[in-house]
Amino acid sequence: MTSAAVDTADVLNNTTGSLVETKVAESTSKPVEEEKRKLTKEEKKLRHSVFEEPLATRRDLLKDLLAPNDKTPRDPETEKECAELAESALCQAFGEATNPYKDAFDIYEVFSDNKEKYKRVHKILFKTFEAWIEKCGTPEKIEGWLTNEFKKETMEKIVKKGTVQLDNLLRIFHLKGADVTELVSEKIKDLCSDSKQQFREAMKLAGHFDLHDNFKIHDFVIPQMLQNRQEDVEKYLKGHYEETKQLIRFLDNMVDESDQFKLAQVQSYIDRKIVSNTSAFEFITRKIPGLLKRMVSPDFGMDDSVAPKYDAQKIKNKLRYLIFDRESTGGCFSNTIFDHVKTHIKKNSPMAKDVIIALFDRIDRPDKHEDKQTYYTEAEMWMLYYGLNPSDFFSRIRNYFASNPGWKDRATKMLEEYNAVATINDYRLEDGTLIEWIDNWDGLVKMLSEIEGLGKDSVIGIDSEFRSTTNYKQEIALLQVSSVHQVYLVDFETLMNHLSPLQWREFTRRLFGGEHIKIGFDMLSDIKAYLCTMEFVGEELQSMTRVICLKRLSNDLLDADPSLFDLAQSTSYKNRIQEGKAAPEVESANRQRAIKLSDLVEVVLKTELDKSLQKSNWSMRPLRPEQIVYAALDANILIKVYLKLGELAREKGFDYEEMVRSIENDLEERKMDKTEKKKKTRMSEEEYALLVESINAAVISANSCPNTPKAFITDSSFGGLGKHLRRLGVDVIFAESKDHLLRLGKENPSRIILSFGKNIEEYKATFGNRVFIVGIGLSAKDQVKRVLTEFKIKLNPADVFTRCMACNGDRFVMIPSIVLQTLHDCAKRVGETFDDETFQPDQFKETIENANPDDYGGFECSVEEYDLEESRFIIKCTNGVVDVFNNLVMVDTMDTTVEVQTLKVQPEVVDSDRPFYYICGGCGKIYWDGTHGKRYKEFATGVVGSEASTSEESATKE
Repeated sequence: MTSAAVDTADVLNNTTGSLVETKVAESTSKPVEEEKRKLTKEEKKLRHSVFEEPLATRRDLLKDLLAPNDKTPRDPETEKECAELAESALCQAFGEATNPYKDAFDIYEVFSDNKEKYKRVHKILFKTFEAWIEKCGTPEKIEGWLTNEFKKETMEKIVKKGTVQLDNLLRIFHLKGADVTELVSEKIKDLCSDSKQQFREAMKLAGHFDLHDNFKIHDFVIPQMLQNRQEDVEKYLKGHYEETKQLIRFLDNMVDESDQFKLAQVQSYIDRKIVSNTSAFEFITRKIPGLLKRMVSPDFGMDDSVAPKYDAQKIKNKLRYLIFDRESTGGCFSNTIFDHVKTHIKKNSPMAKDVIIALFDRIDRPDKHEDKQTYYTEAEMWMLYYGLNPSDFFSRIRNYFASNPGWKDRATKMLEEYNAVATINDYRLEDGTLIEWIDNWDGLVKMLSEIEGLGKDSVIGIDSEFRSTTNYKQEIALLQVSSVHQVYLVDFETLMNHLSPLQWREFTRRLFGGEHIKIGFDMLSDIKAYLCTMEFVGEELQSMTRVICLKRLSNDLLDADPSLFDLAQSTSYKNRIQEGKAAPEVESANRQRAIKLSDLVEVVLKTELDKSLQKSNWSMRPLRPEQIVYAALDANILIKVYLKLGELAREKGFDYEEMVRSIENDLEERKMDKTEKKKKTRMSEEEYALLVESINAAVISANSCPNTPKAFITDSSFGGLGKHLRRLGVDVIFAESKDHLLRLGKENPSRIILSFGKNIEEYKATFGNRVFIVGIGLSAKDQVKRVLTEFKIKLNPADVFTRCMACNGDRFVMIPSIVLQTLHDCAKRVGETFDDETFQPDQFKETIENANPDDYGGFECSVEEYDLEESRFIIKCTNGVVDVFNNLVMVDTMDTTVEVQTLKVQPEVVDSDRPFYYICGGCGKIYWDGTHGKRYKEFATGVVGSEASTSEESATKE
């Protein structure tokens, strides 16, 4: 045992039972007005000086063992010994105490300032106390210790301010019951008062004690929503349907209303200064539709009936889209439009009149010069279909119908024509395969029963079409399930709003389970989209059986016998090889060929598969006839390819069934084995040197002039290349879409565009020789090498890690670790307290003023401004300054501040022994030397040379 640990043990063994004489005798005689004021730091310390021995000594012992002031690093063995001594001290204290619960809480209260270094004290305290109670505390003793008076007193102290240990305290101290609930409710009401308005803290307490029924949404939910705390509100409401309905109805009440009406609904919150006029106006004009879209969903157990005005607005928007935007039909009426209007606006619907009004609005628009007679005939047809009376409309419509007495005859003929149009269930594939549309639970049950009735080893094909979204999530709009002679089209767009999670789980279990074989092409993508659409079916998907990826199976067959079928016969595959999107040869059996379903259909079934509708709008209902046939064929043809591959394999003597069984439920694409992957990504020093030499030699031979800086734009298909270049210090900005790239290209006329994709011709037409085509089939290193060589960029190791990976900025403020600890403690403490701020800047100020740069990687820091009354705590660091209270950073060479992303750094990183960190002056992101940097050096060294290890040091000299 170390000498320090021995000394500590002596202190523990020599503790006595004497009492500390000093007490706060005058505390009971303080005037009322003095009690109300904020206590000083010294007074707070004095509060806790009434501990009896040996508890006071053991409290100090814990502080020394678990959170020493000198922060002296300890070896693991000493750490273990100190923890054991701490547990021993606590166990003795609890064993000798009259009321161990009181002593445990007193110790906790001393260390309850939420300081990071006391977290270990709390952890040891609760772990030890719970174990001791379980071993020594009989029910009779616990009942004697935890009197109602003691529990009430303890609860008053707990709710006085927030704590990360709330769950532990509630559990260990048995803090439940009507008395506690009443006390917490009063505290929540106090937090919601106009003098405090601490709604976030109130909502946290209500959530902890499950007091949802005790409070209305106007108490703190709507204030939180107005203050842009949507995530906190959603977490609080999850699973509480009545409160969720109340909020949805509050929001729905403002849909399709004037701004004046909406402002009146939130005026009381503006008057109470909960939200500013500007923020309130932004909320009512921009955020309500998005909030309703998020909450009126299966995730919250809500359907469209909860928000009738929002549902009506969605239907009206679809209606106006069909009437006012007819580019796809050349301005003409179509079967799709007829079916859509008829489906969404039923007879006797109050919105039926809106159809007529919208058509006449279209006719009256002066900016349209098209033939408008079609809109008159449509209006006549809908007037008859819905049984409306022209006299119930305004004069413009009344006059038209009065002057055209033959309108009913024309409308009757038109209705006969469109009502005679085949329904979806009348469609068939060319070979006679039936197509059935499923949009209700009964239809799903019938489909599942028919599939299960096919028997063991029957084969079904599964495919999906994705929803059109503005984000990058793939969610299912239509699921196609096919047997040999029947295709079922499952309408997710409709069913997601009508089925319960329990029904979806049953559907998932029965579809993906059982003895029938499930075939998909890129099955993993379909499964991921299915799970993305319904996160709650994860358990059912984990238990799926007999699921086969056709892409994986075809690769295995070609590995076994490349002559089984010839991919080179596929026109599409040959074109992709020429474009560099596919490799003509596969070097290892552990690598996947870039096969598409259309390739297999062409070379195996000797026919073509039309994929032109793959990216059409699958969310629109009803689907066009050609979409219906396309979707059905995609699922049905999987079975035909699967059966044909079986014939070819058996002709070659393979056990096809065994090959299928060997890959059941294995949907991951086959990657290179670890040895091969390591060889590809980790080159030897000699190979790195050769690569560097070849790049720099090519640059020098191509142009002996000094290096000219180059800047680039990469499209979405080359995000990886862009990141590698940015890490190497090259100025690169990323385009997220075609439109984004076009805009960036026009705004940055000197930047070179790196691209390769379907939009390349449009880019060339717009930007000419600024577009550089990079082969997509190249490895990451080869892509980087090609760009650097082409544009004669000779890199230096000092360039590596000199740009922010988030914003492309190249200006960083270097901060010692104590500065990050100060920022983190301030941001976290201010964000978690219920009453007073517990951030104590004095200790950090003193440490910063006495900081030795040698302890922080050579970087200096100093207090530039310190005024607690004005909340000013400014720290001067290398290359810039940090504003602690406002969580801001400003680089010396820039005149704007940005918010530091402080709380995105995990506490374990802040508490590590790293000496310094970097803050990006452009976006506030924090960087540090870690395993990611070490891993990337292996790549960087392969491009810029073996001295890349000094790159991070060079970044500090910018």
